[in-house]
Amino acid sequence: MRIILHDFGGYPFIRELALELSNCHKVYFYYSSNSQSPNSSQIFVSSTSSYFEKNISVFNFAKKNYFLRFFGELIYGIKLVYIIAKNKPAVIFSSNTPLITQLMLLVYSKISKIRFVFWLQDIISIAIKNILSKKNSSIGFFIGGLFMYIEKYILHQSDKIIVISPHFFKQLMVWGIKQENVMLIENWASNSLISNISKINAFALEHAVSQTFNIIYSGTLGEKHNPDIFLKLSKYYLGVSHVRIIIISEGKIVDKLKSIAEVDDLVNIVFLPFQPYDKLASIYASADLLFALLEPMASQFSVPSKVYSYIAAGKPILLVAPPDNLAAEIIINNNLGFVSDNNYLNIIAFIDSLIASKDLVESFSFNSNKYAKEHFNISNILTKFNKIINEY
Repeated sequence: MRIILHDFGGYPFIRELALELSNCHKVYFYYSSNSQSPNSSQIFVSSTSSYFEKNISVFNFAKKNYFLRFFGELIYGIKLVYIIAKNKPAVIFSSNTPLITQLMLLVYSKISKIRFVFWLQDIISIAIKNILSKKNSSIGFFIGGLFMYIEKYILHQSDKIIVISPHFFKQLMVWGIKQENVMLIENWASNSLISNISKINAFALEHAVSQTFNIIYSGTLGEKHNPDIFLKLSKYYLGVSHVRIIIISEGKIVDKLKSIAEVDDLVNIVFLPFQPYDKLASIYASADLLFALLEPMASQFSVPSKVYSYIAAGKPILLVAPPDNLAAEIIINNNLGFVSDNNYLNIIAFIDSLIASKDLVESFSFNSNKYAKEHFNISNILTKFNKIINEY
């Protein structure tokens, strides 16, 4: 069977799924470097007789320029539909896709009588409405309402919906989505991140952090993430010579943090640009604590995928997010680390406890490894996706 697996962000675990599905089906995996995601720069996988991969790129439209973004998503959608039409698939899975592009995919699939599966990673329209309402309540109401109508329409018209969190069911019920049309498949991490790499590795040696206690944050960083927490941590641990705070990110907020760190002589912060995906396992192996942030307003309808990668790395996790988020629940229920609602003193107390006790670090690592082995088994995940495919 010919299958399209489209993931705008180019996430490694979805690529892994595409490769595994190609053992039984002819799979076309499409993603875009325009997503401005660090994942989209990962190593290209060569095509085989049953697996084809393509980066679909248009002009680099700025995320905050809504006019250019709209036309960028429109052009991207036209290009994507044109390429898919050549392949004549039986099923389209689409994930992490801008709503304008997703609508175009749905319309094409209906016209061409192709089954369409909406892999719902985030409820985008609610996020759009919240963000725009902060700037202007009227714009938030009308533009947010329009995108909410589009998202609801796509969901209602989809042949199947995959949700990544049980928290999504409540909102879908409010929107009148039939529950029998919805399937829960939680995200996972690519097996390539599960490794036995030593902390003393090429990355750690290159950046002189093989003998230090390393707090690592890797991913996008915006004002909504409350980035000042890194400056507070740096100042608190400035007198502790063996503690390093490593930020792997890019953008205006990172540039701002760099400037402040330079002025305040915060020598324990290491700033690095986004790293190639093939270095990620070594980066995580260099960590003693992996740090993740989630904006409170996004908590109910978003699950930070980096947390799954952190779990696969087998390291203690510090997540700053509301406790009702799925990632927070996983960390709390399985004792994988610590979840805080941005309480600085509690965060410091947790980090201090890790610095003081190697046994505690090893305990969290053991629990993470156990969770990864039980939940990131690609064979079990394949069974769920094949169940959807075989319905048609």
